[in-house]
Amino acid sequence: MTADTSHSTFIQPESFDVTIWRYMDFSKFMSLIESRSLYFARSDLLGDPFEGSFPSRSIDALPRRFSDMDPIDGQAKLTASDVMAISAFLRRTFKASRKFTFVNCWHMNTHESAAMWKLYSSSNETIAIKSTFAKLVDVLPENVLVGCVKYIDYSVASLQTDNMVWPYFHKRLSFSHEKEVRALICDITLLPRENDEYHEPGRSVGIDLHRLIEKVYVSPNSPSWFQDLTERILSRYH
Repeated sequence: MTADTSHSTFIQPESFDVTIWRYMDFSKFMSLIESRSLYFARSDLLGDPFEGSFPSRSIDALPRRFSDMDPIDGQAKLTASDVMAISAFLRRTFKASRKFTFVNCWHMNTHESAAMWKLYSSSNETIAIKSTFAKLVDVLPENVLVGCVKYIDYSVASLQTDNMVWPYFHKRLSFSHEKEVRALICDITLLPRENDEYHEPGRSVGIDLHRLIEKVYVSPNSPSWFQDLTERILSRYH
């Protein structure tokens, strides 16, 4: 049971032993502990309207990609109408992919991050899990893709459109502070038909918490009672 790190669409860290963190509120921490699973949110519900989208240059280049194709097995070259129909279909499919792509996010950093505590805490009752890239890969099944997010300037960048996974491992430069490691499930079997809605908000993937978690931290601003509560909970589920 090992996640896939070989996919050509994403970057791997220099060392698989690099430290990663997952910051969360107390309710999500309890869900993790009780269910012994990682939650993968549906990508269109992550709050970023550009999540999973190709740069405009990539989309604009779709017609040229197909009009330049050589005929296959003696078939006639694609007509202009064929090219436009295929390009329109792909644009719809790329957009629809957000509903069957599920994401679990981590922060890659040697130390705790004050910025991440602030970003992910609506209160001082917040928890961070410390692990490594290698351990995350080890506990996840092979249908999960794991890699580092690359931050690019979407106004000038272009991504290959030969694989729908590409944009899910690329984000805008404004998110570069996240230093994100991303685990991803792309379930093509859920590809919606036109005008259909797909409502599964996320997926839980069972894991071995003892193999994943190195240490649990509470927010540096949390009250002493919250730290005591967290320690009692951890001892109960150990």
